[in-house]
Amino acid sequence: MSKSIDQIRPIQIQTYSRIEVLPLLPLLHQWCVKHLRGFPYYYAPPKEQLIHPFDTVYVNEERSLVVIAKENNEMIGIAVGVSLDSFYLDYNVSYVFSSELIDKFKKNGFHPSEILYIGYFLMADSHKKNIHAIFGIFDQLIAAAKKWGKKQVCYIQVLCDESRMKQSPEPYGTVIQGFIHSGVELRDQSWPTLKSDGSFEMQSHDMAFYVMNIDSR
Repeated sequence: MSKSIDQIRPIQIQTYSRIEVLPLLPLLHQWCVKHLRGFPYYYAPPKEQLIHPFDTVYVNEERSLVVIAKENNEMIGIAVGVSLDSFYLDYNVSYVFSSELIDKFKKNGFHPSEILYIGYFLMADSHKKNIHAIFGIFDQLIAAAKKWGKKQVCYIQVLCDESRMKQSPEPYGTVIQGFIHSGVELRDQSWPTLKSDGSFEMQSHDMAFYVMNIDSR
């Protein structure tokens, strides 16, 4: 009798929301610092920074969640999702997405209230091709999206040559297929960026949103 996948590779998938996310904020930031440090983000915030203010949206917004995958109680992956029309993503509230950006989605035929935005989806280096863990996380995001009446999920990425998409730290170009360019782009986004000499400075980056319909999942 063959062993099931769970017996061979015991993966635990846990979801968190609202107040449950509060003690996780330093962990979320640590994972972003570690896994977004390379291509294409080169994210290098000040060492004294303990959390990222954006992550508080997962505490405040009811239609949001954090998904964590563990193997033998060791954390191997993390992803976060929030309704794209969240009050807490509004530029006037948290300096995230402007009304002009939301209008771009509408002009391209999308309804922000029907989209779950995946803020980031990160896997430990040794688990970047762990299909069981990746889809275990992704399925939780899809389940939440459907629960909240969403029709699409989306993510944002730095614009780069298509041939380098697979070098992204997120699994969209390698394991998860089906996302397409939404036609919505975000120009001149600045963050502390790692330089080749090991220092960092504020640099601007151009980004694009990619979407997937979830009706077939």
